[in-house]
Amino acid sequence: MSKTILIAGYYGFSNSGDDAVLASICRDIKKKGAPYKARIMSNKPGITKVDYGVEAVQRKNPLVVFNEIRKADVLLMGGGSLLQDASSSRSLYYYLSLILMAKVVKTKVILYANGIGPIRKRFNQWAVKQVINNVEMITLRERLSGKVLEKIGVNRPPIYVTSDPVFNLEVKKRDVDGMLQAEGIPVDKDFVAVFYRDWGKDNAYIGRTSIICDYIVDKYDMNVVFIPMKHPGDLNVSAAIRKEMKNKNRGYLMKEKYDSDALIQLIGHSKFIISMRLHALLYAAIQSRPMIGIVYDPKVKYYLDELHVQGVEDVHDFQPEEVEGYVDEIMNNYEAVCRRIARETKHHRDQARKNIDYLISIID
Repeated sequence: MSKTILIAGYYGFSNSGDDAVLASICRDIKKKGAPYKARIMSNKPGITKVDYGVEAVQRKNPLVVFNEIRKADVLLMGGGSLLQDASSSRSLYYYLSLILMAKVVKTKVILYANGIGPIRKRFNQWAVKQVINNVEMITLRERLSGKVLEKIGVNRPPIYVTSDPVFNLEVKKRDVDGMLQAEGIPVDKDFVAVFYRDWGKDNAYIGRTSIICDYIVDKYDMNVVFIPMKHPGDLNVSAAIRKEMKNKNRGYLMKEKYDSDALIQLIGHSKFIISMRLHALLYAAIQSRPMIGIVYDPKVKYYLDELHVQGVEDVHDFQPEEVEGYVDEIMNNYEAVCRRIARETKHHRDQARKNIDYLISIID
């Protein structure tokens, strides 16, 4: 008899990081064979079904969602940072409501490779405690999230620290030179890939980052390629940084939308990356590429520490000279840096494989 795993998360919104997590989860479930069947709650179920070869339903329809939860053997919440109120309390309440539905109809729930927090409002902390203490199991993508749960009093379910499912992603080959040439980017020079997102009203980081990009061009004769992971926000901030560069002719903006396989392959062809985006950093780790992280959220800082790589502690408070020093350190010790990242990534890949085993244990 088949077992239905209903997957809930931020899916169907054209976000590369979340899409990569979903691809890894679906692949791991398919590897477990016929007894296990996945279904996905998505903002665009038709597209999601085509992309992943898995049945998908509309996440915004309460009756459809309730019926899907009622029929499922387990509700898989994840991955990503679902339980947080930094973006909005409304998002937090949506995910808590799914868990409450599952508890009403006695469907098992697992928080799967989640990042927790920040949860700033006192009422939201109380609500998370009341709801999450009733799930069957929690796996976390990093230890920092465990501290958040401990602080707000979540202590009843078994909690395991694993790693982000993206570390376990199998990457399909893409024609990287073809993608670059289609965007008008020359392939005869090394390039640094830059992944930025819009963050807050203080945009001084745009000018500072343009100085760093000019430094890379002037000192190392490399091109700078801006790659958006979410449209249009990333595209707009990338264009703003390029506009501030003195060497605009050596800064290139990729305007098309690319899936996780394409982004990972692009990073694999870069010399190193500078990124605010967490999953761009994880993509670089998969490809054993050096990285410089720009921290806007504790989850970024955590993985920089885990991978033992350099990063700016606060996107709104850094000097270009700091990052230029990190660039020099990478370029002067390039092969050693790549080998170190490869060693650290192996550990996270091993941890990420445990997520699916924990899931199967609560189904069976």
